[in-house]
Amino acid sequence: MCSAKNGIGMGDFWTVQVKVNFLPSVTCSPEKVGQAQQMNADAYLECIVEAYPPATLRWFRYWKETGEKRHITDNPDYRIETSGLKDSVVSRLTVVNVLAGDYGEFHLTAINDYGEGIGKVTLFETPEIQIGPGAPQIRYIPRAASSAYRLEGMTSSILVLLITFYFAF
Repeated sequence: MCSAKNGIGMGDFWTVQVKVNFLPSVTCSPEKVGQAQQMNADAYLECIVEAYPPATLRWFRYWKETGEKRHITDNPDYRIETSGLKDSVVSRLTVVNVLAGDYGEFHLTAINDYGEGIGKVTLFETPEIQIGPGAPQIRYIPRAASSAYRLEGMTSSILVLLITFYFAF
């Protein structure tokens, strides 16, 4: 709100809306995401995009070796979700059921009338399933020469989860 007074009469007031136009800024966090393959586990790649006017977002799979870039759309192998306000959104690419060919670099490109911003996330292989920040980190431990499997993990620094499954053969 602006006000103007000159000591003569009542002054005047105006409400002013200021819009600041700027090119997209893309921040991916974390920049590296690990996940095990062939374990029915998904990987979650997230980027925050700030832009005004709002940006058009597109995810790409990128191969450094060849320079090839392939546009990713919502399909059974990938899910794309976007949430937030007009000038600040979070875009999440879910790599469904990670397989060996999924590892590598992914780019989120944000484009508006003032330019382009690019965020990069690398998906790499881990030996164990990764659940995500704040969720239980779980390990599957098969018992040698036994029909029992142990599922253990930590849900916080206080609570430890230990479950044993027995299977009849």
